[in-house]
Amino acid sequence: MVWWILAGGFLIGLVLLGLVARAVYLRLAPLQRAVGRLQGKVAEAQALQDNLAQLQERMEAMQEQVAARGDRPGGPRPEQADRRR
Repeated sequence: MVWWILAGGFLIGLVLLGLVARAVYLRLAPLQRAVGRLQGKVAEAQALQDNLAQLQERMEAMQEQVAARGDRPGGPRPEQADRRR
């Protein structure tokens, strides 16, 4: 009699395990699609970071060029204009 109870408990546990495994298996396809979308977004974010780094480098180079020119867009500096008077 005890064996029947143990066997029944084991079978119920096995059925529950099978139901849970089936539910997880059915969720794998949507999860894989979500992972694919997220990986695409990660790649896009990395490309944007690379673009941002390039833009930062260009901005720094332009700032250095402006500093080398003496911060004048082509005309005399304000202190030079005062000397002419």
